[in-house]
Amino acid sequence: MYLRSWIFNILFYGVTAALAILVLPTLLLPAAAIRAVARLWGWLTVQLLHIAGASHRVSGDHHLGGQVIYAAKHQSAWETIVLSLLLHTPVTVLKRELLKLPLLGWYFQKAGCVAVDRSAGMRALRKLREDALAVRDSGRSLLIFPQGTRVAPGTTQKYEIGVFALYEATGLPVVPIALNSGHVWGRNSWLKRPGRIEVEFLPPIGPGLSRRDFMAALESAIETRMAVLDAPYLESGRQPALEIAMDGSQGRPEGQKNVLGGTLQSCSEDPVTGFFRDGCCHTGPQDRGLHTVCAVITEEFLDFSKSVGNDLSTPMPQFGFPGLKDGDHWCLCAARWEQAREAGKAPKVRLLATNRVTLAVCRIEDLKAHAIDLQ
Repeated sequence: MYLRSWIFNILFYGVTAALAILVLPTLLLPAAAIRAVARLWGWLTVQLLHIAGASHRVSGDHHLGGQVIYAAKHQSAWETIVLSLLLHTPVTVLKRELLKLPLLGWYFQKAGCVAVDRSAGMRALRKLREDALAVRDSGRSLLIFPQGTRVAPGTTQKYEIGVFALYEATGLPVVPIALNSGHVWGRNSWLKRPGRIEVEFLPPIGPGLSRRDFMAALESAIETRMAVLDAPYLESGRQPALEIAMDGSQGRPEGQKNVLGGTLQSCSEDPVTGFFRDGCCHTGPQDRGLHTVCAVITEEFLDFSKSVGNDLSTPMPQFGFPGLKDGDHWCLCAARWEQAREAGKAPKVRLLATNRVTLAVCRIEDLKAHAIDLQ
């Protein structure tokens, strides 16, 4: 991983510098030429990331046939480069400081990026509205990172009002984008980890909402999906949710709650389940997969799980895993249960034995819809 990262970084920065110099003449051409260069940069970056074992998968409607505002999660530099390729170079909203970057700042200006002076307060918002109207009249879509900065996975950051200024001024629908690039291309990290970046285009938010309703809808849409996308890569960044459940204890936690707020009950003693093999869906810092959903296993779910690369039917004694069969109760990974639910294959659950940490990944409404112990 370290060698691949070094090779990627040398090639990426070398290619970026060479490209920036070689295409200087395009600054004398129409802005469309610069946008073509931006797409080329995105394509080259995608190819180079294969060296580090990184790829990406896109799902959902891109809405390329219409004019929209894309509001994307921002975890790394990846989306600032590759989304221009995927979205056919929309007008990007960026912080004014980036215009001061050598060479790149010239290209940002020529491409027509909307620069925001974050120190200018209300004056910046008024300017943002004016620029947004000009973009709307040009027929191009907009791309904004509503949290205003890169946010490490598992951490929180306020959604800034700038995205609402665009939404209100233009009357355009907003397409939320959830992505988990930070697990592959870390914030301020030279290390590039092998993995697949998931990019999800979520249902658009139509015009006409109040500021409060719009901001709540946008944050809920993105962060709900982020809980699912981040879960398979759980690391220390996920610990705040675990610490809440553990009440500050270490190792095997005691006194954890279920999703209904009561004491967590046993899930199964035969087979003995749980990350700690104590019969309960307890979790802790070591449990990176959140084995917190007490599920009633079905053949349909086992077939689905095997089809996505997770064979739960075959015993693996070396890991203390007996192999599951229809009717067994087992503490599943929250992200795996959510994945099965989205595919229409989710097994039933016991809410009283399902850890409340599950709510960081799954909605309580979905869990209740699959509950066997809800009166």
